Amino acid sequence: MRKLRMRVGASGRAGLAAIVAGLVLCLVAATPAGAASRPDPKPVPATAQRTLVGSASGDEVGAAACRVWAFGYAGWAKCDSHQLTCDFNSNGTYDESWVIADNRTIWHTWPGAGRWHEMPNNGRADDTYDCYTSNGNRVIEVWVNNSGRWWSWRDGGTWRGWYRA
Repeated sequence: MRKLRMRVGASGRAGLAAIVAGLVLCLVAATPAGAASRPDPKPVPATAQRTLVGSASGDEVGAAACRVWAFGYAGWAKCDSHQLTCDFNSNGTYDESWVIADNRTIWHTWPGAGRWHEMPNNGRADDTYDCYTSNGNRVIEVWVNNSGRWWSWRDGGTWRGWYRA
């Protein structure tokens, strides 16, 4: 059996290089901008409000923590994260609000709480994500960079651990 050998001259190598460069350019052009970064959050239910943390005047731009308010209680949250306030009963009244502190701890408050409380079970996050009810239980989802969505649920008045969504 005879082996075939193909010799590629300088013009052939240049042509091959042009084809490879063209394919790379097509792949780069077809990749959406920011595809490797955090995906856009899914739509929040109509019974939730997700608000960017930071002052409208821009006084806190560049600060690690910005002032937040919910149900008459002042607190601090990581600037450029989102405050998530939820109406779990769908009765037009917000029931609970969450923020992420600049040290990545997760805090929440509700009417009558007296202050902001750190969520139990040592959760850490980079932003809030969503809230909803499931089988009559309250569920909160947070975003963790390089790890994705995590959730916790409240069963009988007790917040359970954190689980990967």
